[in-house]
Amino acid sequence: MLEVLPDLYVVSANERAGFGYSHFLKRTTGNILLPRAKAVSLSDQFEALEALGGVDWVLLSDRHFAGPGCREAADRFEAPLVASTIEAKAFAKRCPVDVAVDLVEGDVADGIRAVPTPGHTPGQIAYRVEGDHAVFLFVGDLAYRKGGQWHVGNQRRSVMTNAMTGLHDLSFDFFIGCAGYDDADSFVAAESIATLVEPILAACSR
Repeated sequence: MLEVLPDLYVVSANERAGFGYSHFLKRTTGNILLPRAKAVSLSDQFEALEALGGVDWVLLSDRHFAGPGCREAADRFEAPLVASTIEAKAFAKRCPVDVAVDLVEGDVADGIRAVPTPGHTPGQIAYRVEGDHAVFLFVGDLAYRKGGQWHVGNQRRSVMTNAMTGLHDLSFDFFIGCAGYDDADSFVAAESIATLVEPILAACSR
């Protein structure tokens, strides 16, 4: 595990397998894990996570991150596994969730707000999370930095524009997308989505 911002860690899967880093945020109001563990395990990191206070919530943005490794982490820490109703149905057999939220903006728990961002997948959601030192917007692979460039979850500009509609009224300190094993610093300092929209849309090919 590597602390990339105060209280925000990137967590590697066993033997650095899978898509890349998961994210872990330590908070006095409840620690959260945002796994990328479709077909991998995070068990090698469980002791380190326990030392930081364990996991209180496991948050999934979309079906591409869901698998036995997510369920394993949720069960290990007795933490509710959260996803949208649409995504939960898509991976129900391989990774049943504990809390399925409707595809509307709303609070999941204290300081955790789910925001629909359908586009990469039909039921993808982002999470605005209030940490002890900053506010984070976790968007999964809706849009992320890799190799110093923006990458998008859907190549159509119109789809991405619609997907980000619900983010415009949110304030935050850091925009957090996927983190590959070669890009631990995938976070972007920003106060709102307004300053990021055009660079993100410029990455669309259609």
